[in-house]
Amino acid sequence: MKRFSLLLVAATCFGQSTPDTFLRLRDTPSSYASQALKFVRVNAAANALEFTSATGGGATVFTGLGDVPASYTGASLKTVRVNAGETALEFVTSTTGATSTLGLTDVFGSHGTNGQILIWDTGTSKYVPGDPIVSGPAAEGAAPVNNPVWVAGKGADGFIHSVRTANDGTVRVDPSGTTTQPVSGTFWQATQPVSGTFWQATQPVSGTFWQATQPVSISGNQAVNQAQVAGTTVDTNSGTKSAGTQRVVIATDQPQLTNKILVTPDSVALPANQSVNVNQVAGTAADTNSGNKSSGTLRVVLATDQPALTNKLLVTPDSVALPANQSVNVNQFGGSAVVTGTGASGAGVPRVTVSNDSAPTLTKGTQGSVGYSTQDLKDAGRTAVIYYATAAASGTTGTETAITLTKASGTSATSTGTSFVITSGKRYRIQQLLVSAVGHATGTTQATTFAFRINTAGAVTTTSTPVVWKGRVQTPATSLAYQQISFPIPDGYEILGDGTLQFGITANAVFTTNAPTWDVTIVGFEY
Repeated sequence: MKRFSLLLVAATCFGQSTPDTFLRLRDTPSSYASQALKFVRVNAAANALEFTSATGGGATVFTGLGDVPASYTGASLKTVRVNAGETALEFVTSTTGATSTLGLTDVFGSHGTNGQILIWDTGTSKYVPGDPIVSGPAAEGAAPVNNPVWVAGKGADGFIHSVRTANDGTVRVDPSGTTTQPVSGTFWQATQPVSGTFWQATQPVSGTFWQATQPVSISGNQAVNQAQVAGTTVDTNSGTKSAGTQRVVIATDQPQLTNKILVTPDSVALPANQSVNVNQVAGTAADTNSGNKSSGTLRVVLATDQPALTNKLLVTPDSVALPANQSVNVNQFGGSAVVTGTGASGAGVPRVTVSNDSAPTLTKGTQGSVGYSTQDLKDAGRTAVIYYATAAASGTTGTETAITLTKASGTSATSTGTSFVITSGKRYRIQQLLVSAVGHATGTTQATTFAFRINTAGAVTTTSTPVVWKGRVQTPATSLAYQQISFPIPDGYEILGDGTLQFGITANAVFTTNAPTWDVTIVGFEY
């Protein structure tokens, strides 16, 4: 029996293998076919799994949640908080802090009177309005326990200054603070009443007063406003002298005065090299500025090293001897004004003769040994400039297309573009234009019209004007058919460059299918 049971178990394991995928389970779908992007859920019978499309979803707005208010109505400017039951959120009116001191919880709920400040009241545990209380030293001569009271006032300089006391408590009234000055004034009695709240209504002030009016002594270097001199009022400002005018002596190093002092002429001895404004020469008023000579004109002699004058001096002609090879600016010939510049001959035009060795002697029909060489302006300092394009692609049929050209100027590096500027101040002289079209290899008929365009205001486009030249080529329906137009210009076509004007070549090909290609060459030079 034991052996039979073991054989039965072995047979069962051999006949059915263990599932190794989701689909091989007994309670799952049997295939993934047509189930892309679906989810797995328990079926309605609750006995297996099945594939299903996702349905529904979470809330898309705040009010759609289950534990929040269902609407914003009536909740303007409110804030969100957790409710008292701690089960949901709710809208509530927000609260703000105090907007004045009376709104603070530790401040007494009324304003005080003018000049009062907030003082902490231990009885109410609040700040209450009250008069400031300041305590001084505990005893005379003791160090301050609390901040002492500072008594101050506004000085003549406009700034605040504190009242000072000596070590014995007396008030200092002099700047240095080393002495005590008597004060003048009228006192009704030796003891003066002081108003205020004390232990009694009137507080006596003790002190010794010599007399009703006290003299004032002035300390050294004290500033004094002097009113009299020897019992006479002091003279001020300008005017005549009097008993109130003080006598002074001018210092030997007296600085220069703004207004000169009038002194007796015969008592003035001018120092050496003194600058003097001369009004007369030998008793006659001195001549100044230009004019005729007179007895007031000083006689002078020009120095031998006299610098060049701005205006020339008129001298007697026969007294002038020009040095050898002197440069002279000739104004007349034979009494007539010299004629300069181009124009017709006249009395002021000098006659000249060409030397016999400066010009060739030419005989008609005979080759001379010498001659004049000439050069056209267009050949002076010119640079060959050629523009070309080979196998340029055409646009769509019937479309004006700008052709990209390569510029070769002398031996400089080449450049490309569809619009070109002529060097400012130079001329571009075109000697020949060559344009051609090559048909497609499949043999398609085409007709191309080339246009030479100029834009005086900037870059050339497919619509720029003026169009100064046009040429048309046409090829038959033959593979790679070719036609060229050569347009020589013997006298040249010149375009003046101003730094703004530009030119370029455009073309328009008409064909059914298979576009042609274009060749363009412009031969010329700049000068």
